[in-house]
Amino acid sequence: YTAFRDRREVPEENALGFPTIDIVIDGLSYTTIGHEPFSINNVLGQDVFQLTNNFNLFTRNHAVTLGAN
Repeated sequence: YTAFRDRREVPEENALGFPTIDIVIDGLSYTTIGHEPFSINNVLGQDVFQLTNNFNLFTRNHAVTLGAN
């Protein structure tokens, strides 16, 4: 069992002393400079269960592994 918890904390805009700047030309957004505004909403909570069963067969010159995951 593995639990992945990815939560991102974003510092306040004034903490870095640099605001977010959008460069827009003819109504098209070309770039954003400063804090990336989307990561804080990308909270990941994943639970992974994994079951593995392997069978090993040893011969004189080889080792063969068969299994399921």
